[in-house]
Parts: sequence; C-alpha cells; structure tokens
Amino acid sequence: REEEVVLQISDIQAGTYISSSATGGLNEYDQYKLEQQFKRLLHSITSIIKRHKMTTPIKKLNIHFLGDMVEGMGIFIGQAQHTDQDLYWQFMNLERLLEWFLIELLHLFDEIECSCIGGNHGRVGKKGENPDYVNWDVLLYEMLRKGLQNYERIKWNIPLAWWYVDHIQGHNFLLLHGDDIKAWNGIPFYGINRADAKWAQLLASKDIYYDYMELGHFHSPSELPRVKGEIIINGCWPGGSIFALKSLMTSGRPRQNIFGVHPEHGKSWSYGIWLD
Repeated sequence: REEEVVLQISDIQAGTYISSSATGGLNEYDQYKLEQQFKRLLHSITSIIKRHKMTTPIKKLNIHFLGDMVEGMGIFIGQAQHTDQDLYWQFMNLERLLEWFLIELLHLFDEIECSCIGGNHGRVGKKGENPDYVNWDVLLYEMLRKGLQNYERIKWNIPLAWWYVDHIQGHNFLLLHGDDIKAWNGIPFYGINRADAKWAQLLASKDIYYDYMELGHFHSPSELPRVKGEIIINGCWPGGSIFALKSLMTSGRPRQNIFGVHPEHGKSWSYGIWLD
C-alpha cells in the first residue's frame, strides 16, 4: 500500500562556528560544511526513496521542521565567539540553501508538505520577553513559503503556536522543539516522558490525540516507546559543540531522521542519515 515519508529537519543552527584547531580536531562546523551536509542529505534521501519505490508506492514527503534553524544572536553569553556569521547572513544563506533543497526534492515526490515549529535559538530577546512566534525560525518559514509560492506542489503549515499536530495516513504526530522539557543530570528522558504524559492529557481535554511525539533540541537522536506510537528525537547538524566536548566530554555525529508512514502500521521503516 502507498506510504508517505517524513523527513525531520532541526537544529541546523546555521552560523555556528566550531574550530577544528580549538577542539583539537574533535569537530568542526561552518558555512562550507553546512553546504556539504545539504548535498549529502539530498544524495542519501534520493538513494533511500529510489530503493523503496521499487516495492512501495511513494508520492508525498512530509517535512517536519522542528526549530533551531539559525544559531541566533544573544542567546547565551559568549555566543559571538562561536559564530562565523551575524544573524542577517545566517538567515539569508540558509534560506538560499533550503529553497534549493526543496526544489531538488520535487524530482522525487509529487507533493511536499512542510509543517514548521520555531526553536529557542531563533527567539528575539530574552526568553519570555516576546511571543513565541516572534522568532527568526518562523520568519524563515514564512519567507520560504513566499519565495516558493510558484511551486504549487509545496504546501506549508506554519502555526503561531509552539506546537502542531500533523495528520499523516490516519496517524497523528505532535511536533515540538523541546526546549521547555527539563533534563536531570544531563539526561532528558525522564523529563520527556513526563512531558508526553502532560501533553496527552492537555490535548485530550480538547479532543486532540496523537500517536507520535517528535522533538528536536537535544541533539541526540533517540526513539522512546509509547503505549501507542513512539517519541522520536531528531539529531543535529553541527555535531559536538565546544561546550559538549569540553564540559560533557561527549559528541554526537551530525544526523537527521527519515521514516515511512503506513496507513495501517504507522511508522514502518526509518533511517538515521549521517551528514558527516
């Protein structure tokens, strides 16, 4: 039976600069590496989808943008020394890359539907100072919608709220960035399970139900079981920051998730696409 595809994109943090020399060769990230990662992601998606189309009808791609598209400015003390572009160029360069990327994906799919959530790195001002939708990520999505308005096969869902429920093949996906979820001793899983229980109760009061929760923010791809469905945590593009390398002594590989959705079985197959 026909399946649809979900691609998670989050935590690009365009403008982040990680120096190879400053990390002793443990990691590096800049504008050039970001462009190479987009090419690798497109190549991998093309390979995966062509292989699956040999046995399964696939026509539609759902892209879930889960926030932190840009690195931002003034998000934390000393951030300027970890960027190679100011916010203006972060925005402009990433918009150019994403427009190219989406147009190229139209060669693989009949329809692309983008559902978009802002992240904490895109906020304007201190946390809580402005509405959540006053966010550079949200502005980026709106500019992409306007820039690609002549491509009628690309559709957009850009809520003003910090959450969105996407309906795919009879299954519901709750999209969040995840920055409001607390971690204990650097481990977020207890907080994620608590958040899942609270979100399920909160949305049920409005007769809204979901099978899958999707998160960005944590930079560590994981899948956690639910009674029905899963919690799917996406990876990031920069890999280990200097903070993660020095203070936490850890580093995740750059990765994004792609998976299929079957009308009966829900999430049916999945791949973690390495960007390095």
